[in-house]
Amino acid sequence: MSQTIFLSTVTGEFGTVRRKLAAMFGKTKRIHVRHQDDFEDGGVRTLHMLEEEVEASDSVLHLIGNTAGWVPRQDQVEEFLTRQPTFAQRFPDIAATARKGELSATQWEAWLAISFNKRLMTYRLQTPGAVKSSQDRHVAQLKAFGVHPKEVADLTEFLESVIHNLAKIYGLSDGEMTKLCHLPYAPLGELFIGRDDTLQQLWNAAEPCFAANAGKAWPKHVLFGMGGIGKTRLAVEYGYRREADYSAVLFATAESEEQLKTSLANLVGALVPDFPADNKSRDDQYRAVLQWLKHNPGWLLILDNADDEKARDAVQALEAHCRNGHLLVTAKFIEWKPTFKPLEVHVLSGADSRDYLLKATDANRTKKADEAKPLDALLGELNGLCVSLETAASVISGDELSFAAYLADWRSNKDRVHTRVVDALSDYQKHKADGVSHSIATTFMTSFQRLTAPAKRLFRALAWLSPEPIPVTFLEVWKKFDEDADAARKQLRKYSLLLRPTDRDAAIGQVHRVYQLMGREEGDQAERDTGLR
Repeated sequence: MSQTIFLSTVTGEFGTVRRKLAAMFGKTKRIHVRHQDDFEDGGVRTLHMLEEEVEASDSVLHLIGNTAGWVPRQDQVEEFLTRQPTFAQRFPDIAATARKGELSATQWEAWLAISFNKRLMTYRLQTPGAVKSSQDRHVAQLKAFGVHPKEVADLTEFLESVIHNLAKIYGLSDGEMTKLCHLPYAPLGELFIGRDDTLQQLWNAAEPCFAANAGKAWPKHVLFGMGGIGKTRLAVEYGYRREADYSAVLFATAESEEQLKTSLANLVGALVPDFPADNKSRDDQYRAVLQWLKHNPGWLLILDNADDEKARDAVQALEAHCRNGHLLVTAKFIEWKPTFKPLEVHVLSGADSRDYLLKATDANRTKKADEAKPLDALLGELNGLCVSLETAASVISGDELSFAAYLADWRSNKDRVHTRVVDALSDYQKHKADGVSHSIATTFMTSFQRLTAPAKRLFRALAWLSPEPIPVTFLEVWKKFDEDADAARKQLRKYSLLLRPTDRDAAIGQVHRVYQLMGREEGDQAERDTGLR
């Protein structure tokens, strides 16, 4: 049975180590990790939400540093204390501190854990050069209540202690802690809807290969269908769901032979830890990864977007090196060697599309008594395409719209879509479905028109980058030219124009290829040129 741990740390001081822990324990099937990053990017950081997060967790891991972090607004504090009167009765000193505006959100997390009788693991790390009065008071208050944070000298000692303690508590093995899962973005969880049959087909083909001395050839699958239909998401979700079964879950871009080689070469650090650090040769790194694939059994390798004949030929040329694991390719066409089994990915059914939109927007949309009719009309416009459904849900939820309000906005944007955008998208699709390209373009435009000018500038620039996850160094450079870069990034993420990455220390996100194409074509010539400057 899985356990949920809430990681309680100040983002500015410990955001990096928090994400490392989240990634490490996220590799296991027995620990689900939550932390402030899960709702900060949406611009919502409320005390009520912290309360819900802690109450829903089994344990809270609380790291106390030198800085206390942001403080909830006083109206939120009073609302909580009014709604939870026993808190002030049980912790009068803490309630008094909170009423004075001196209890930070991270400090609240510890006291909420105690209040809800959660397992609380506390650590105190001290480094020179910062004001500590608030944190010193916090530690004194914890000790007065019988909670004594463990002193650690540095983050290395902290990580070692946490890993040791949690591995002991939850019975985790070294293998579970170190298994490699290299996927570009986080799973959808219960919002991944309507693909159960395909998931089962993939596993039915792979499962017999794990048996001892099975002697069966590992499967090679091609998920094919038009752009925006959800092929990559399907492959990624399969990887997450079967992560415990494979020895490693790997992902590489296969849009061209060059990208395929580069993307595979980039895996060398994770797969071949003793590869010489000073060897920067892409060809040597690529060959080392191929050797790893050849000699290590039981992996899953997803090769994404092999969408033309040259890309297909480059993937098929890898076959000799990929006999020891499951190869899963995404592409737009069906013409492959007989050893590659094609599985067509269809649009979501009307029932699954409805289920997705209702679930994805349930917490934040403005609900109307007569919302069934506009919902049905919106579903008809979106055509069951996953990229459109996800983007529409983000706008509805992010801006707290009703289905009727979004539908009206969507329809008002139909005429704003440039013909060249639709034509370019139709050529990219390699699939002349009536109205599909215009539908995707209108959904994109409905999000794009809501962006601030800095967010539009950033998106146009991102549209010209490689489809790989975008490194954080790009945003650091962009900040030198646009001081609104962070706010722009958050807005793109809010409207699902920038997918949230798995490794936030390395990447700011990833833009869907369909939206990259439209970002290059959208606007007049002067506006399009801004993405190239």
